Amino acid sequence: MRWRQKQQVSDAEINSYYEQNKGQFVSPEQFRVSYIKLDAASMAENVSDEEIQAYYDQHQDQFTQPQRNRYSVIQTKTEADAKAVLDALNKGGDFAALAKEKSADIISARNGGDMGWLEESTTPR
Repeated sequence: MRWRQKQQVSDAEINSYYEQNKGQFVSPEQFRVSYIKLDAASMAENVSDEEIQAYYDQHQDQFTQPQRNRYSVIQTKTEADAKAVLDALNKGGDFAALAKEKSADIISARNGGDMGWLEESTTPR
């Protein structure tokens, strides 16, 4: 045991040894692969139209989405501004261009007034 206590190794010597012998300290990349064999015959299941309809009826929430509508807005600060925008639209003005120019809401203005698809529960009233 005394000889162990007398041994001194610097960090530089350890790093040097490691650099010279890196290959001894790494393992090759390993992975596991599992296979299962599937064929059309084993996957075939006879399901009647009635069973399909019954499943659909019982799980409609998985196949439907709430109604959504796409909204575009031009938000103005005053009623006079709103009337001016409406007048421009009635004269054939481009909605997206007017939204970018006149809307007080910078986020929807950037998108030409487009607020995207909204569900009825999230629609402002």
